[in-house]
Amino acid sequence: MILATYPTTFQVVFFMKGNVVQELLDFISKECQTRLGENLHWVRRERLLSIEDAAQKTKCSVEEIDALETGRKGLDLMLVCKLLRLYKERLYINVESYND
Repeated sequence: MILATYPTTFQVVFFMKGNVVQELLDFISKECQTRLGENLHWVRRERLLSIEDAAQKTKCSVEEIDALETGRKGLDLMLVCKLLRLYKERLYINVESYND
C-alpha cells in the first residue's frame, strides 16, 4: 500500500465497511501516519485556524488534534475526515494489491 500526501492536497476515499477500514490502518506505515498529521498541522496553519478553533468547529478536543498533528497517536480516521472537511482538502490513498 502506498500513502501519498502532499502539503495541501488531501482526499479520503473509503469504500469499505466495518473492520476493513480499521484494518486499512495496519497497512499505513507509522511514518506515513506521522507525515499526514504534520501535513494537517500545516494546512490548519495556512487556513489561519488555531488548534482551539479547529477543535471547536470539529467538536473534537484540542488534545486529540494535537496528538494527531504531532504523531503521538495513531490515525483516527473520523478525526482526519472531520479535519479534511473543515480544511476543504482531499487525501489520496492508493491501495494496491500485491500477490506474494
